[in-house]
Amino acid sequence: MAMSLAQLVGRWRKVEATPEPSPYPDAVEFFADGTYRASSDRRRSAWDEASFDIIDPKHLRVETAWDQKAVYGADLVGDVLTIDDGQHRVTYTRRLE
Repeated sequence: MAMSLAQLVGRWRKVEATPEPSPYPDAVEFFADGTYRASSDRRRSAWDEASFDIIDPKHLRVETAWDQKAVYGADLVGDVLTIDDGQHRVTYTRRLE
């Protein structure tokens, strides 16, 4: 399924990551203005608070905590978002609040 900004906007929480430890945050919120805010209960994650954009239906570009723009594989099916960088894979579910 093609991913759109409207589908991505909202709060997401991590439900699975492989392998652990994962560089991804425990939760992330995407905003309609192309920014995001991430949070994690443990060590600093690769994402903190910056910009993102959808570059095509299966890829997301995120400005990382180290001010680099990284491209990730992204798959959105219903309320399940999977992000993959080739080494780590994380699955988020939309937090209904």
